[in-house]
Amino acid sequence: MSLQVEHGARPTLLARSPQVVVPRDHLQLAQRLLHSHLNPLLALPFGWLALLPVLLLTDPVLKLAARIKYGGSLARAGLPQHWKGPLLRLLTEGVPPMMDVGTVQACIDGRIAVRREGLAGIDADGRVVFSDGSAEPFDGIVLATGYHLFSGHRHFLDAASLQRLGTGKEAIKTGSVVPGCELRLPNVWALFGRLQMIRDAAPALGRRIARRVHGGSRWRGAASWVWWVVEHVLIAWAVLAARRRLKQKARQLR
Repeated sequence: MSLQVEHGARPTLLARSPQVVVPRDHLQLAQRLLHSHLNPLLALPFGWLALLPVLLLTDPVLKLAARIKYGGSLARAGLPQHWKGPLLRLLTEGVPPMMDVGTVQACIDGRIAVRREGLAGIDADGRVVFSDGSAEPFDGIVLATGYHLFSGHRHFLDAASLQRLGTGKEAIKTGSVVPGCELRLPNVWALFGRLQMIRDAAPALGRRIARRVHGGSRWRGAASWVWWVVEHVLIAWAVLAARRRLKQKARQLR
């Protein structure tokens, strides 16, 4: 969503449930510290005792660091926070924290609108119907369901919509739910999976929605796809060339 803001979009985020938000740089720092300091301790006799202070301190430190980074509670931006810390929730519920790459700050600044109402469904005109009875049209409705592949939408779509889409294996067999593509509902798109999958599918999704809104040419969309392929081929070629140079230098040193 932060990328959408950077490209001039005016997205609205539906905060359906409390989340644990951790800035990406904080999460990466915590991972590096755990890897560099905790792993050697675990190799020592009774090194597992070092886990206790880590488990006790990780959540308070991450929550305090996030509060300092965002200048206070995220409640003022309309983002409900879960009472558990990131590590405790991961261990007890198996739910990883939301890694923030700029979306939260955009919500705080007002560049992303946040709504707290529940989702009642999507009507025949493609409008989002909220739990308070109100309905609002959007240029594109993106179901960002994270790690719930092909089935995340079952938690909030109405029965009629679920019957059209299906879930799980049924959705895979029929091709009704494809990341980065429009679903069998008007103006509804899906985006889910691992970060690599989202990174690959998100640009195409954005281009398709833009063509729908602005009436862009399909040739322009095809040209962008060609450039995407060329760009990745050039990157792969540069990586392989760098590896060859490193191997040549290694042979010379021998």
